[in-house]
Amino acid sequence: MFNSIQQKLYRGRHREAFRLRSSKYYLRLKTEMVRLFGGKCTQCGISDIRVLCLHHKNGGGNLDREVKNGHVASTTFYRRILDGKREIKDLELLCMNCHSILHSKLPVNSGTITS
Repeated sequence: MFNSIQQKLYRGRHREAFRLRSSKYYLRLKTEMVRLFGGKCTQCGISDIRVLCLHHKNGGGNLDREVKNGHVASTTFYRRILDGKREIKDLELLCMNCHSILHSKLPVNSGTITS
C-alpha cells in the first residue's frame, strides 16, 4: 500500500492518466444520472448531456454540495443518487438555459430584445 506522500508523487507523475480516468468516470455517472431523470430537459426537451443539470425544486442545493480541494464534487452527488442514498423527488432535470430562466428574478419577456 502507498502512504499519502507516495500517492501524491505517483499521481504527480501520472497526472494525465488520472485526469482522463476522472473525466470518463464523471461522464459515466452523469450519463446514468441523466437517464434516471428521463434523458431530457423537463421544460424544453433538449437532450444534449453537455447542457443538462439537476434543479433542486425546493431549493437547498448547497446542502448537497461537497467541496474537496476547493472544487465541488459532482461525482459524489451523482453517486449518492445512483446508489439510492439520496431522494430524487425534489430534483428535476433541466438544461442550463431553462435553469437560468427559472432562477431569474426578472419578469417574463423582460429579456426580449427589440429593435
